[in-house]
Amino acid sequence: LRVLLTQVLGDWKWLKESLLFKHWWKTEECCHLCRASRAYGDAAFYNFSPDAAHRRQRRTHAEYMHESGRLTRLTRIPGFRLGIVLSDWMHVVLLGILPIACANIIDEMAGEGVWGGFDEVSVAKERLSLQLKLAYGSFKNWCKAHAVSCSQPLFTPSRIGRDSGTDKIVLKSKARNCMYV
Repeated sequence: LRVLLTQVLGDWKWLKESLLFKHWWKTEECCHLCRASRAYGDAAFYNFSPDAAHRRQRRTHAEYMHESGRLTRLTRIPGFRLGIVLSDWMHVVLLGILPIACANIIDEMAGEGVWGGFDEVSVAKERLSLQLKLAYGSFKNWCKAHAVSCSQPLFTPSRIGRDSGTDKIVLKSKARNCMYV
């Protein structure tokens, strides 16, 4: 009987703890595979452009081993390399990056007047609420046209993080719903 390690999969919390990552979602450089940053700028993790700096700045296995400072049970397995570490799609994408991307896209589209300008409404939050109702209607029509069953509640300023008084715009959504949004 022979065993070959081909992948290590987990959510970021488990990976951070099991592999002693120095770079994880709460550190400035928030990715164990590249130099994506939580700060604004070209290397920001939410910069999805093809020329984002973090796409050109991959971490090597040697860097990871040097930074971790010691071996763990997983890193002692013959054949272990940083490249076989995979992040759990639900936690990292559907509940991690995607809610930020979705909320910002919806907010940008509303700001561009995709769902009407509602110039007659002077209060910005009320204007956004009206736009989000139309956006939600468009989304539900898309779901119906594609035979998608989705329990996503109505888009509202609070549901996209626009009433929190901070710059943190995040869609409040379940993982599966966020995938469809």
